[in-house]
Amino acid sequence: LEEHVHLRQKCETLVSEFDRAVDTPIIKLKKPSHSGEISIRMPERKSYCQRSIATGRCADIIDAPPEEILAYLYDFCSRDRMRIHKEEGHPARLTLSDDGRQSLLATIKSVSWPLHNREFVTRTFWWKDEDSGTYYLANVSVGDVIDYGLSMKTVRASTITLTKIEPFGEVGEDGKRHSRIEYTQFLDGGGFLPEWLVNSIVSNSLNVVQSMRLVFRKDEDIDMAEKTRLLRILQN
Repeated sequence: LEEHVHLRQKCETLVSEFDRAVDTPIIKLKKPSHSGEISIRMPERKSYCQRSIATGRCADIIDAPPEEILAYLYDFCSRDRMRIHKEEGHPARLTLSDDGRQSLLATIKSVSWPLHNREFVTRTFWWKDEDSGTYYLANVSVGDVIDYGLSMKTVRASTITLTKIEPFGEVGEDGKRHSRIEYTQFLDGGGFLPEWLVNSIVSNSLNVVQSMRLVFRKDEDIDMAEKTRLLRILQN
């Protein structure tokens, strides 16, 4: 789709700017594993009320083939991810449309009082590099207005993420391949947020890779019926 070309360019620009940024210091966070890395870039604020913007990246090796990882990530409202969402106390998480290759998503994230919760509405889509077997999952904020069925005071925030999932290493004894995943995110918190809160939100978002390492160590937590449906779509 023509819209996807524009959104895809946004994601690719995000990755290239994160790699070459020289005027924004990079902050290395605690490694999630011996093979993992997490880092954040935050522009220096010129004033106290400047918008809350940050970018981050995490990378690690996952004990699953790229297709299974993509299926898990694409399934925004799986039982496992809805459980985590509710345990963290967030008010809403919705999939509004989904044809297996693109979907419209909405979520409301709780933030500390007296700040208003942050609303994210995004278009998610994926594609595959046939030459390398690498999958890409993009998630870009869009302007759609969502009816949640009740009135909630929120501030619209925006994000751009690009997840690169590439085959890694040799095929194991179980017949499966491992994957290397690299997740890059831009976050605009919408207005002013304290720097510590922006760091916390970005850091929590970057934990998605660590969460997947744990999930794929215990496959029973994955909604297998939904994963099978998505894998069929990937293979078509």
